[in-house]
Amino acid sequence: MRNKFVIFIISLLYLSCSKQDPVLDAIPAKVLNVTTDIIDNQSVFINLVDVNFDSDSFNNCWHLKFQNTLNAWSIYLNPLENVAIYQTTSTDFKAIDSNYNLVGLNWSIDIPTTKGLYPAIGEWGDFNFNNPESFKAVYIVRIKNDITADFFKLQLLDASENSYRVRYGNLNKRDENTIVIRKNEEYSHSYLELSSEVNQPLVEPKHLNWDLSFTYLADSIIKHGNQPFISTINKNYGVYQSLLINQKLNVVAIDTVVGFTEMDYFIANKLNYNKLDQLNNIFIGWNNLKNEAYIKPKTCLILKRDEDYYAVSANDLFGDYPISYSLKLIIKKL
Repeated sequence: MRNKFVIFIISLLYLSCSKQDPVLDAIPAKVLNVTTDIIDNQSVFINLVDVNFDSDSFNNCWHLKFQNTLNAWSIYLNPLENVAIYQTTSTDFKAIDSNYNLVGLNWSIDIPTTKGLYPAIGEWGDFNFNNPESFKAVYIVRIKNDITADFFKLQLLDASENSYRVRYGNLNKRDENTIVIRKNEEYSHSYLELSSEVNQPLVEPKHLNWDLSFTYLADSIIKHGNQPFISTINKNYGVYQSLLINQKLNVVAIDTVVGFTEMDYFIANKLNYNKLDQLNNIFIGWNNLKNEAYIKPKTCLILKRDEDYYAVSANDLFGDYPISYSLKLIIKKL
């Protein structure tokens, strides 16, 4: 009797050890064709929950973007609009006019670092206060278009906890504007187009409406070897086709072993996830011998949003990468 009992217990242990993970019905993958270019579709935002995107309702024409995060005050330049900046030694806005000598100025752009972009408009004020106190330096902004350029002057007048007050205008002393750019924390940034008419374009969706964005970001030319890029005024940096991750909602993992087809909830649940906000376009490689882009078929991006997992991969590429191209994405909820 005792032997039978021992055999029974061993059988139970064997069955419990050999029990496999439950099998869930696979959710059909969906396809999205993402089209980006350096003129009309500089950024495409994708919502993984609904598997959709809207690249047409947002305005790509912007020159400056302002951080909306509480206690953050960085101001960035649009690298695809060839925006560069020069800080004058003057705080007299009216003294900077069309007579200012623009020859030989040392123009600056935002510089990528391991901690993110370092803005060319750097320490524009004293940020040790709830309401930053501006140093009121006057900047000259250059927007280059082929062999011609437009020039504006810009001054950060002051800021409150939830807004910036900015003065800008042409160097000819006409079309000067003083505006308030409010921090709306439903969005990552607020935007400004420098023009004769005040324009604060809507460039990005609200935080809750996107997970992944295909866009263009400045990075080190040495770091990315022979990958194609758009030139900037700084020979060390180029603009690359890149991915933005909405890290307010998602953490990410990259798989190059299992692949999209075999990726499921149980595999995804065991991966290590990181909080990242930007990546070089991991789906596309560059063949130096053929001088052409190609799809990386085994590359799978997994995003974890709350307790849900989404797998993203690519299986086709068309066009002139990275200037203007379409990428066929396959997306599935695990």
